[in-house]
Amino acid sequence: MPWLTAIVFLFLLILINLGTWQYERLKWKTNLLAEVESAAVSKPFYSLEEVQKAISSGSPVDFRRVVLRNTSQLSDAHFFVFTSESRNISWKVFRPITESEITVFSSFETIKDVDKLGYINKAQGSDLPVVGYIRLAREVVKGAPRSTPSENRWFGFNQLPNSHPWDASANINADMNFYIDAKSTDLDNEYLPPLRPDIRNNHLDYMLTWYSFAVILLIIYFIIHHRAGRLKFHNEH
Repeated sequence: MPWLTAIVFLFLLILINLGTWQYERLKWKTNLLAEVESAAVSKPFYSLEEVQKAISSGSPVDFRRVVLRNTSQLSDAHFFVFTSESRNISWKVFRPITESEITVFSSFETIKDVDKLGYINKAQGSDLPVVGYIRLAREVVKGAPRSTPSENRWFGFNQLPNSHPWDASANINADMNFYIDAKSTDLDNEYLPPLRPDIRNNHLDYMLTWYSFAVILLIIYFIIHHRAGRLKFHNEH
């Protein structure tokens, strides 16, 4: 039955490729978790320049703590960026802050409904402490809704225009490689606990599942040939 062999070979190839893909994902996720843990237990950054140097050197920075003692928030620009952290649909309010002539975006608060915001965001001035976590900019997930600049609603940090939402000619010149997930503007809260996000790593289970299916398929294939008399073992007469 050459057609049976061809079908089994095709499915066997698919199952092995799926298992190998999960193995590669397992290695990637394991390295990611190691980087997150390294950043979580590292000492905080105390300047934006330190963050930029760490990124340039390839050091783990995502989820690492940051304590900025004197930042300036001189622009009243703010942006609403969609988030579904902890499965709670809401909007992060991003504002540009500057420290030592380096400007980045920082999310100071999370709101449920932009339409019911009911306030006009004002710049906070100078000497503003910021305590939080560094977050690297990530690519927008494929299939995400399109941002609506006219409503100042964005579905990914990488989609922010880096200019004032009401005056496109006013360039913010922010470093878009990362942002700050601010938790406090009070230095009394300087000692934030390490942030360990809930990142699932089920790839080992998936890998073993696909490889097991491949082994089971081979066993069934040999049993069929054995019962048809086309395959005999040495101890059989």
